[in-house]
Amino acid sequence: MAEERLYGLFLKAKENETRCIERIHGGGRWPSFHQCHRKRGHGKDGLYCKIHDPEVVKAKAEAKDKAWHTKWDYERSKEELSRLEHEAHQPMLEALKNVKKNLELQGLDVPGLVGNIGYQEVCAAIAKAEGK
Repeated sequence: MAEERLYGLFLKAKENETRCIERIHGGGRWPSFHQCHRKRGHGKDGLYCKIHDPEVVKAKAEAKDKAWHTKWDYERSKEELSRLEHEAHQPMLEALKNVKKNLELQGLDVPGLVGNIGYQEVCAAIAKAEGK
């Protein structure tokens, strides 16, 4: 004999064998549960409705978890990229300043010289990196 299912907290209602066996919260102030009103025909032994079929519920939960993890991984990768860019910024700025100093020492910072094209580009890159 199958187990007898009773629904409700105080007034125990017997199972309606044409309806889904899932217990549904009554939605009021007091905790009360009733049998789902949808008809059976899905899930294990055909005891559930389409909504409460354990396989469907599990698949929905897994899809939701996968979407959440995908979003979380994306956010973490954005933060990591931002951190790496921040860490690389100062050494790159220092390297540009060293290039500028070497160009000045070689006398290639004078306007009108053929070699000053690189100097102008280095100066522009430094200004941009410093936010000027």
